Amino acid sequence: AANYGHANILQTLIYHGVDRNTRSSISDNTVLHAAVKCGHIESIKVLVEAGCNLSLHSEGKTPLDLALNQRSSHIVQYLLDNGA
Repeated sequence: AANYGHANILQTLIYHGVDRNTRSSISDNTVLHAAVKCGHIESIKVLVEAGCNLSLHSEGKTPLDLALNQRSSHIVQYLLDNGA
């Protein structure tokens, strides 16, 4: 859902108890890393508002690192505004 920007599905999954910090078995990315990599701000907002961990690393990078590398200024600003 995070890869495709399905924020409403993420909300439903979180509501039903799915771990918001879960990692992909293939890439070790967290759900937030996936949303940041794909640039889905609404999915990012759902995850951050649900309390996902902004400091987790995947391949040595936090979600903020990914946003900075992609020069996604609106995502960088949102993450910084929310404690990254």
